[in-house]
Amino acid sequence: MLTLTLKHREKPLGQQITRIWRCFATMRREGCWKRHVHGFVAFLEVKHSRRTRCWHVHLHVIAEGTYFPHSTLRDDWHAATGDSQIVDIQMKGTAASMAAYGAKYASKPVNAGDMETAEIHAEAIAGIGRRRLWLIGGTWKGKLDLLEKGEDPGDWEYIGPANALFEEFAAGDENAVRIVTELYAPSKDARPPPSSRGLSTSAPGAAPRTPSGGGPPVPP
Repeated sequence: MLTLTLKHREKPLGQQITRIWRCFATMRREGCWKRHVHGFVAFLEVKHSRRTRCWHVHLHVIAEGTYFPHSTLRDDWHAATGDSQIVDIQMKGTAASMAAYGAKYASKPVNAGDMETAEIHAEAIAGIGRRRLWLIGGTWKGKLDLLEKGEDPGDWEYIGPANALFEEFAAGDENAVRIVTELYAPSKDARPPPSSRGLSTSAPGAAPRTPSGGGPPVPP
């Protein structure tokens, strides 16, 4: 497993996403990558720092190949980016744990807990929109069999836009409270939904909060 991180910059998220994929392509053209990595799948993840107010962009890569020294990977990533040296590489677990790891990042390009305001949420949507979220390459390209698509139960019910649902939840709407509670109940680490108004949980109309003991969020 590899993690490749871009140095934090005060640049629009979209530009940083485009850049990390270009740098990754540059590194893959070098001999060291080709010698050590046979097949791989890479997933994009972005986080937003509350402290620096900057986006943190990195790639999580599951790879098959030979021993790849950390120092070599670090130097190759620095050569490809010109300014970034933060990398991680380690051998982890079983095929099942690797599948779980891949599924986690395939479904989580953005950390929902970082979406504190409508502005951050909007930038995340604009930055990720129409940009690559994952890549498969090397000997794995075209050779991985996907599971057959499950049967659609046909019982989908349109509720409405998520931001409207959370606003109604925060206002104490009985139906919205029921829906959000059901959505969050299975989660062991439930997070409060983002506030579409960017308010703290102590302000009127704020986003719901998560009880200290865990469980689904509750209206303020």
